[in-house]
Amino acid sequence: MISYSSDASNPFSQHQVDDTVSLPPGNVENLHADVVGRCLQIINEVRQKKHSQSILVVGEAGSGKSHMLADLRRRLSPQRDVVLAGIRLGGIYSGRLWRQIRERFVDELLREYPPDVGGGFGLLRLLENRFPEWNAKQGARSGIYNLLSPKPPSSSLKELIDNFSRGADIEPNLRRLLPKFFSDPSNLAIRDWLRGKYLTEDDAKELGVPVALPTEDAEENAAEQIVYSLLQLATHAHPSMGTPTVTVICFDEVEGLFSDHENAHPARRFAGIIIELLAQTGTCVAITFVRPNTWSEKLQKVLEFSHLQKLRQTQLTIPPLNLEKAVDVVKARLEAWTKKPCETDPTYPIGREFIDSLYRQHLRNLTPRRLIMACREKFNHWQSSADQGRLEPLVPTVDPSSDHSIDRVLQDCWDRLCDQFTRKFTDLCFDSVVGVTLPWIVSNWHANLSLCEDLPRPFGDINFVLR
Repeated sequence: MISYSSDASNPFSQHQVDDTVSLPPGNVENLHADVVGRCLQIINEVRQKKHSQSILVVGEAGSGKSHMLADLRRRLSPQRDVVLAGIRLGGIYSGRLWRQIRERFVDELLREYPPDVGGGFGLLRLLENRFPEWNAKQGARSGIYNLLSPKPPSSSLKELIDNFSRGADIEPNLRRLLPKFFSDPSNLAIRDWLRGKYLTEDDAKELGVPVALPTEDAEENAAEQIVYSLLQLATHAHPSMGTPTVTVICFDEVEGLFSDHENAHPARRFAGIIIELLAQTGTCVAITFVRPNTWSEKLQKVLEFSHLQKLRQTQLTIPPLNLEKAVDVVKARLEAWTKKPCETDPTYPIGREFIDSLYRQHLRNLTPRRLIMACREKFNHWQSSADQGRLEPLVPTVDPSSDHSIDRVLQDCWDRLCDQFTRKFTDLCFDSVVGVTLPWIVSNWHANLSLCEDLPRPFGDINFVLR
């Protein structure tokens, strides 16, 4: 039996995984094998047939959409003719869509790949695919940021881009500044301009671009032209220059655009952007991650009425966890925590009986997040027993006949914490409570804060949990 320290951290404390770049500790291989496999199949079809496609991935909150994006990134990163860009649209309104897409698309194109897949970054990959002769002149080197190595001759890249622009519409400033960027990749002003950030007057004058555009519409149009130009360089089927790069654009956290469910305008505008992106490119895959029962059906109808089916649209659904995968998730979390699985019961101290009971209660909507949240409370209960010198039998701490067992576990935890703090602050007025607690919160600003979403009642007003 493995010895678990009672003061060890809870391996289930992080129930919301928002990292779309790397997979978390305790990752379950092939967690969404069917959906990921279908996406990879469509990407390969786009590579072979040079025909852009759209994918709509529908999944409940906590079903693992961000995890799936990170898994796709890992699988595609060794393929040098593919560039994946995860674009989060949370926290913006529809009037800034193109500026948000431009900033995050460029951020992704400038993200370094790990050395084990050849290094470099997305923008370098797509230009090397487009201009193989330029790649040969560079000696196929991937360390473009190594300032000690000879700098590439910017005139050669400028000439290639100018020649390519005769058959494709490349934004003039981008055409002029890309060679300068590869001559001086540490130039922060060029990086900021590529991302659409505001420049100082001196930087703008040096680059030969305006400090700011006169209107919001002008800024949106400029951002749109930059995104299209980059996609043209990546995917345009130029008859005599290089090979296209398959660009996989994944739109995530798009629910924030549709706060007004009665208004279809944001859905139409977002669908219009997808249509334009795919219509003007040959090897682009747009993957949109959405939640069901909100505006996904409305978006689906807009896409259908916009004749996107001509560009080949596929809808995929992330299914709830089955019992086998639920057990795998728990085992993987515990193994990542202990570094060695328990020989007698790999699910200890959660217990297979607890997982079975949880699965029966949520046959149709057991998501990884819901499973991990329940295991977090189960582990806390076990840990509390260990601290008191007694280990209770590994049986479900919830009533299997209840449909709201997880809610009751959370309720018990909430009541216990409320009782603990009420005894401290009962006699204080509200301002005094703030005066007592705020300095403590400020002094612990560096602690781990987890953003809470989709908690059951009465926890809907909780925004952060301080661990």
